Amino acid sequence: MSVQMKHIIIILTLFICSAASGSQKLMVLTEDWPPFNYKEDNSIVGISTDIVIAALNKAELAYTLHLYPWKRAYQVTLDHSHTLLFTTSRTKQREQLFKWIGPLFSRKIVMYKLKTRNDIHINKLEDLKKYKLGILRGGSVEEYLQSRGFQSKIHYQCVAKEKQNILKLFANRIDMIPGSDMSMAFRLKNTPYKFSDLKNAFLLIDKGGYYIAINIDTPDDIVNRLQTAFDQLVHEGLRQKIIKKYLE
Repeated sequence: MSVQMKHIIIILTLFICSAASGSQKLMVLTEDWPPFNYKEDNSIVGISTDIVIAALNKAELAYTLHLYPWKRAYQVTLDHSHTLLFTTSRTKQREQLFKWIGPLFSRKIVMYKLKTRNDIHINKLEDLKKYKLGILRGGSVEEYLQSRGFQSKIHYQCVAKEKQNILKLFANRIDMIPGSDMSMAFRLKNTPYKFSDLKNAFLLIDKGGYYIAINIDTPDDIVNRLQTAFDQLVHEGLRQKIIKKYLE
């Protein structure tokens, strides 16, 4: 049986079981993207994960939580009602594809280079085309670059996981990778490398935010309940407590 067929069977089984119980559980999907969402000791954890779970519990919504590769998680959320995805960049291209809950965080993405790479000089977006970029396949940064004329395998190389980009950068196989200070500092914590070894080469994106994306056919009542619960938790200071827990 193919991996895709197994995946379809899992989804159908979850939906059938929830329907039989009289109330459809939310399928909550995420990807491996520390420190926001990742797997540790067979549990899905992270800053965003803790916030989303707290909001779901406060809203008294039943759910199942799964970690998939980004492109699969994104497609499943597009295709199935009662499905939500985090941590998702709210972009112009995606605005009408989902309903949105959040924002979880503001969105500021820079291109990092090794501090020793004094040969790299970026003054404008087009200058990035002179260098080898490592980009997450199917992510919001790839969408952004494609919308501005960048092409895969010509102007950037794709990877399935962010960890691959870090290894390639420090091995000098690529010149720059995108990220935020919070995510990059966390990802380097348990590696031989240091965040201080990197330098901000170019501010790529400084608008929008990271949200919970929910399938467009999901009832508004569920979306409103979850947004209300999220707002209350942020007002109570839970988000800052969780950030502090992971980054200190």
